[in-house]
Amino acid sequence: MVSTGAVLGFAPDSAPTPSTAQLNAEQVVHTVGTVTAQHLAYAQALLRQLSDRLHHATHTPVGALAIVYGLLLDKRDVQQCDRQLVFLRDQEPPDVITQILQMQTDLQQLDLRLRLPLIDLVTPVLRRFSATQRQRILQNVQALIHMDNRITLSEYTLQALLQQRLQQAENRQPSAIEFHQLAPIWADCLTVLSALAHVGHSTPANKDYAFRSGVSRLPSATRHEMPDSLPQINLAAFGKSLTRLRRATPKLKQAVIDACAHTVLLDQTVTVQESELLRIVVISLNCPMPPFLDAPLHNPSS
Repeated sequence: MVSTGAVLGFAPDSAPTPSTAQLNAEQVVHTVGTVTAQHLAYAQALLRQLSDRLHHATHTPVGALAIVYGLLLDKRDVQQCDRQLVFLRDQEPPDVITQILQMQTDLQQLDLRLRLPLIDLVTPVLRRFSATQRQRILQNVQALIHMDNRITLSEYTLQALLQQRLQQAENRQPSAIEFHQLAPIWADCLTVLSALAHVGHSTPANKDYAFRSGVSRLPSATRHEMPDSLPQINLAAFGKSLTRLRRATPKLKQAVIDACAHTVLLDQTVTVQESELLRIVVISLNCPMPPFLDAPLHNPSS
């Protein structure tokens, strides 16, 4: 079987520990942009899972940098990890490297659900760096990811979140609205929904069913042409589509999120990969969405 990562143009991630979540698409859509008591309780529960070392590091510039870089160190290839550290020693002061090494075990044992929330946690500290320093951080992240000439889904989502968060510090103006109708962004919607279907479902039939279920939620979907088979997309196409969807009206963005939620939660389960990719979609559209409450996440075999 071709792996999901291969279909999307990603290298496969290492397989995380599976668990399950029972969720409802309407719950997700209706809580977009809200902060509920359940959301706060979930966030606090996640924070309690951080080691004291990691929790302390989130409050300091050196610690924040060490967390970002440490999350990108290769866990499976010791030689690749050593190459990444050699690169970082040329880019960052010794105290950053020291903290990376001190936190390496903590980060390797980190619950996968905490990766992106941890990036959000250090974002306020990272935003205090100058524009030049923030750009250098993003360049270093890019170099670390591409050092082995491949990119995993977890690397992509981490980089996308970090880039979005740091760019928000420089440009707080909302994207200019260009698309008021679905037709010009129909292909972009199909691209994003296809990516979510590929990531979250293991069989061709389930992927296709999830994709079409999501598409059916788009306004006036029956007026637009449906592909005969599930589109095969790649990283570049996914990123370009998110950029275009960012320029849609708030009402269209909400419709896209609704369709994404129904694609992901058709089987009433959500995987770590689905959760992270959906989070990137929602953040890219500037529509804050709370985590999936306090339900554990499931990661099926691809």
